[in-house]
Amino acid sequence: MKGDKPKAATKELTLHLPCTKEAILEARMKLDSFVRQNGFEREACDITLVAQEALKNIYQHAHPIDKKMHLHCTIERDRVLLEIWDKGKGFNVGEVERRKRPIMSTHGRGFELMQGLTDSFEIKSGSEGTFLRMTLKKWESGKRPDSLEQCLP
Repeated sequence: MKGDKPKAATKELTLHLPCTKEAILEARMKLDSFVRQNGFEREACDITLVAQEALKNIYQHAHPIDKKMHLHCTIERDRVLLEIWDKGKGFNVGEVERRKRPIMSTHGRGFELMQGLTDSFEIKSGSEGTFLRMTLKKWESGKRPDSLEQCLP
């Protein structure tokens, strides 16, 4: 229609990976290259870290019936949408979210990490597998959000 702004082209990356440690590293490298090539250089570390955490959880806990991990990344002008899923045994999301870990715990903090680094975080899990959808927006003015700025040197 007249007056409508043209939609920015979206770019997509889809990976169907074997459920192995090596595949997690392969996914991280491919995703890092993809987001950097598409203008998310500053956000690449956070994007690949949340993807790695989700894939690691599949590898450690899901036991997918197809022995695969799936990742789909969509890049729009100012945000990245990550969808990661498996066809594993699933789990009780509410139980995991309610579980409190000691602040210095070295394990079991993946949900907190993924929620803290993303702008939106959605998870659904059941007997047919688990599906994660996370959105990360481009940092305004090329800076991390204020809450994270103090963590950087």
